[in-house]
Formats: sequence, C-alpha cells, structure tokens
Amino acid sequence: MKPKGPPYNVVHGRPNSEPPPYVEAVFANHFTFGGNPELLRQMLEKAGLISKLEKDRHGRPSMSFGKSAGPLEDDPGIQNLFSLLNCAGLKFSYDQSSPAGPSGIIAALQEREVLNAAYEEIAWAGPGKWFVTTHDVEAA
Repeated sequence: MKPKGPPYNVVHGRPNSEPPPYVEAVFANHFTFGGNPELLRQMLEKAGLISKLEKDRHGRPSMSFGKSAGPLEDDPGIQNLFSLLNCAGLKFSYDQSSPAGPSGIIAALQEREVLNAAYEEIAWAGPGKWFVTTHDVEAA
C-alpha cells in the first residue's frame, strides 16, 4: 500500500502540555525517546520491548541497536523495531534538517511498502507547541 497524500489529519496538543511518547532522535547505534516517560514504559511493555529500554549518557530514555552497514531504513532489524514502535503507538519526531531522522526513516519504510500502516509524526511550531500529523496509506 502506497502512502496517502494530503489532506492529512493534524491534531494540535494543548500549549505547554507534555507530548505523547515519541522517537526523538536517531544516532549511529541508538535512538532516544521523548514525551511522557510513564506512558512510554507502558507502550514499550505492550510492544514487548521494555527490556531494551535504557538511558543514554545524558540520562535520556534510549534503545540501542547494532551498527548498520548502510542506511538505517535498509536494515531489517531497524525495520522490525520501527514497525513494533509504530504498532505500540509511538510518534516519530520530524526534523527538517535530517532525512535520516525518526520520521524520515518511518516515511521511507512506508514509501517502500515495508510498513503498510499509518504512522504519526510529531513536530513543533514553537516552544511548547507540538502537533501530530497522521500519515496514512491508500486503501487497497
């Protein structure tokens, strides 16, 4: 199933409210999470991934993965991990400066039809002003 184009469903969070759990940033061998930490734990428990939850060197919730030889979206382990996180309801952070950011990776998986489901992207319009955009797939 191919990604569905606009119009997109966009939901704005209450100003200065805590955002829902999301994959915040992707690094060479781990990624970090943001949002409500208790809800994050519940979602990772639901996905069977709670045992992989760690803290990075800055104390941020994180999850490690093996180094990939190429683009992360080509790595079957990352594909599986992102699919599980998506099924658990986590959002994927948008970063216009990095196509290899969380929403860029999940978008590539949807475009390649590795992910045949909607995903939710979280972004900010300013401090404390977050919103979630749903990127759906076309009906079969």
